[in-house]
Amino acid sequence: EHLRITFPNLDGYRVELVDQPLIVSFTPESNLHVDKTQVPTLTDVEGIVGEKTEHALNAATDVRPQAVAYTLAKRVMAEFFSGHDGAPKTWLFPRLVDIAKQWVTGCVTYEPGTNLAYLATFAELQAKAAERIFASIVRQVDADGLGLQTSVLRPLPRRFDAIGSTDEVSFFTRKHAITTEKSHVSHVVLDGPSGNTWEETIAGLLEDHPKVAAFVKNDHLGFEIPYVHAGVSHRYLPDFLVRLVPNPGDEPDLVRTLIVEVSGGRKEKQLTEAKADTARHHWCRAVNNHGGYGRWAYVEITDMTTAASTLETALTNLYTDGFMTGLTD
Repeated sequence: EHLRITFPNLDGYRVELVDQPLIVSFTPESNLHVDKTQVPTLTDVEGIVGEKTEHALNAATDVRPQAVAYTLAKRVMAEFFSGHDGAPKTWLFPRLVDIAKQWVTGCVTYEPGTNLAYLATFAELQAKAAERIFASIVRQVDADGLGLQTSVLRPLPRRFDAIGSTDEVSFFTRKHAITTEKSHVSHVVLDGPSGNTWEETIAGLLEDHPKVAAFVKNDHLGFEIPYVHAGVSHRYLPDFLVRLVPNPGDEPDLVRTLIVEVSGGRKEKQLTEAKADTARHHWCRAVNNHGGYGRWAYVEITDMTTAASTLETALTNLYTDGFMTGLTD
């Protein structure tokens, strides 16, 4: 029982606005590079009878930034700024247009042969643009790395299954597994046909770390982070959940939990970035703003030579409610 870990199950996130204008913070994560690999350039047309014909798809060239900003602001408002009844918050539209125009003129770069019109023409690029604009509003980081309070991200708990735990994990596997002493689940199951040395190394670090009270591999656990990439909804399963030893200065019932992702070089970069950005700036922020799920933070380990120090920094930041928890707004 002392190794039990609980976690919130979310269906998504919602934004509560305070009585201030929207503030935006553009960071390197806000940038988008447009190249021809992201859009179709040719289409094949073939009737029931007759030969197949090929048509080139070219975006227009005479599109003004204001028109593109209008299109993107409309999408951001419809997808991310709706009330409980699903109705868009139309009074935000003028400010969203201003923000979208700033993003279009300052955060977008183009491969030779592409141009601004691609953002107005292709739906997948529009989806990526809307996601980056919304993330820049939610992130709200100033030049000193401090949060700026203009909106509050709240979690949308799963209606009939709001809290998950390690209680019911039980399954058979043919994968390589290692035993543990600090996990409520008896083994850490390693991904890959012959195991995963990165995951095994992290499990060893967690097992031996004095600040770790308990940890669990996220396998058959049911812990998921909802996120959107290129306009499509996905569910992200991070690798580990880590419950920290209580901080002497905390309230008796405050639980601090770290989400740990082990990212190898073979993972698709844009998808990995979307997962990490959502986990850190959306999921952790929303859950911590709720106040009833303890304190949460996220860390992504991408280099095993610095894994121990990266993990140590993440644990320290979680103890001190650093920015990675989303609490500095």
